[in-house]
Amino acid sequence: MATASRIILTGVPAYRQDTVVKENGKSVIAGCGPTAALMLLAWYDRRRGYKRLVSASQESSALPDDLIIELRQLMHTVNDLKNGQEWGLTVPAFFHSGLDKYISDRYGKTKIETCGSSDLGVSLDDVFEKSVSLIRKDKPHVLLLDWQGKQGIFPNHYVVVVGFRKDNGYKKLIVNPGWGYNFHVVDMEDDSVKPVRLYWVDSIEKDPDGPADGHTIGPKDSYTWVKKDGKDLLDPDPYSASSDNKVDWRAADLCEELITGTMIRRNSWFD
Repeated sequence: MATASRIILTGVPAYRQDTVVKENGKSVIAGCGPTAALMLLAWYDRRRGYKRLVSASQESSALPDDLIIELRQLMHTVNDLKNGQEWGLTVPAFFHSGLDKYISDRYGKTKIETCGSSDLGVSLDDVFEKSVSLIRKDKPHVLLLDWQGKQGIFPNHYVVVVGFRKDNGYKKLIVNPGWGYNFHVVDMEDDSVKPVRLYWVDSIEKDPDGPADGHTIGPKDSYTWVKKDGKDLLDPDPYSASSDNKVDWRAADLCEELITGTMIRRNSWFD
């Protein structure tokens, strides 16, 4: 079979970084870092069977407050008032160490790998190709970038990469942005997104708790499917990360269930 020029993985829940209540009773914004981490952890729970990452008691919650609070503490997330709106800010080094500790506390030694366009000898193209290789291995991961080019030299938003597009020379990543939407398109040829950095789970010491069952965690899966020859094909209808406008995108050529009877699927295009 030909190599897919586009792939989107479905099954990473579309959490929103809503307000949560801290231990001292003060309401705070969850922050994009802890929210992106929770979405990634939910995938490893649903797809790989690491059930202690998101316990059964939190499955029905739109945003499990206690898990977000734990991640905020491990990542030293702080809240900042900017342009009259409060944001949760997470320093990249603390995102890395916090995600590592969260998983390691439950499953032993964990290796979180990272690469960024600010690293010596690493380009924006290198980061894109690494992201593509991870998605081809069915591994969603976190991308830190300058959302809509508004932050200057500092990246300001963590998202979860769930797909890519590289037909016709495109260098686009498909991300779940943590605002309740499944798919945004990030153009990696746009210098305004720089600097960018990837974080991915390379290894976990202990085995999963059992076979993956794809059970729903958090928000209910919401995707658009079209029927062709009796099969469901994803019609993603994504937004542009730079403008929030809809991006023209046709239905997939192939949909493969990674866990039978669930929304955990690999959706491919052959342009």
